[in-house]
Amino acid sequence: MAQQAPLHGAEATPLQTKIILENISDFPAKTELCIATIKEDSVNFIGLKLENDTIIYCQNKNYLFEIGAITKVFTSTLFASLVIGGVVKLEDSITQYLDFSPKQTQKGGKEITFLSLANHTSGLPNHPPNLVKLPYYKIEDPYAVFGKTQLEDYLKHKMKLKFPPGEKYEYSNLGVGILGYLLAKSTGKSYKRMMEEEIFAIYHMPNSALGEKYYSGKLAKGRDKKGFIVPPAHFNAMLASGGILSTAEDLSNFVLANFSHDYVLDFQRTKTFSISKEMDVALGWHIMKSGNEREWYWHNGATAGYKAAMLMDVENQKGVIILSNISGFNPIMEKIDLLTLELMESLY
Repeated sequence: MAQQAPLHGAEATPLQTKIILENISDFPAKTELCIATIKEDSVNFIGLKLENDTIIYCQNKNYLFEIGAITKVFTSTLFASLVIGGVVKLEDSITQYLDFSPKQTQKGGKEITFLSLANHTSGLPNHPPNLVKLPYYKIEDPYAVFGKTQLEDYLKHKMKLKFPPGEKYEYSNLGVGILGYLLAKSTGKSYKRMMEEEIFAIYHMPNSALGEKYYSGKLAKGRDKKGFIVPPAHFNAMLASGGILSTAEDLSNFVLANFSHDYVLDFQRTKTFSISKEMDVALGWHIMKSGNEREWYWHNGATAGYKAAMLMDVENQKGVIILSNISGFNPIMEKIDLLTLELMESLY
């Protein structure tokens, strides 16, 4: 149990301090977190480390963390910008951009579209079903063995839909990985180049990267559930599904851009499918609907060495971002989501 000392140097309210300490006091040793709370145009950063059973305040708003599945939000931002630019359409069939015939692209008379890939209604499974059988597969870094060759082999020979596209929501890393592959096909540019030129540059995210900054700059080292340093994740052909590293400051700039009536971001947040009474899905974002009629745009992400969450209320201009080096294999990672929600409530 870490000592619950005041968060010296952090501009947290007493309530936020209480919420933070209650949630992180039993986190593993060497945990590092960067928390950003956003109200209108004001951003407050709270950096914390757990060392020698003590919670220490630190400055880490420019430190890189893997953000895992939050990458999907940015893939959909790119997709939205290409739709608005007339390069692709929401209802384009994926076959329009392939120079080979996939094994299966329709079921029940319905075709896989770009939209169904982006909002998890494609009928594709979460992961490639042949993934675990590939040579050198490791559960801690599953996509390291899934390159372009393996992706195209899946599309040509193994692709199988679980249900007709557009009829049901089922979260799919594979679907968004294929979306990134197709966006590159449709533009003739690499996913990495488009992300750097069309997203990071435009939304003031200078420190964000797709892997190469593991070896330069400031990186919060990922750790497994026992606290040992974890090697970087390799998303390979699934880069669009989880391969971004970012900082709390960069992600805050993106949230602030969502408050500024940016046409692409407004379009991206439009509801595209209703999952339940409590949840809709837009492009990349999940929309949480609360009893008080607030709409919160939400995504989280986890890798073998990191756990992250991002939440924003565009109408009331509030947001919370949490980056951490808690392993996605550690059950305690769920407290990051809980902490994000509780801190969001504290902003009202």
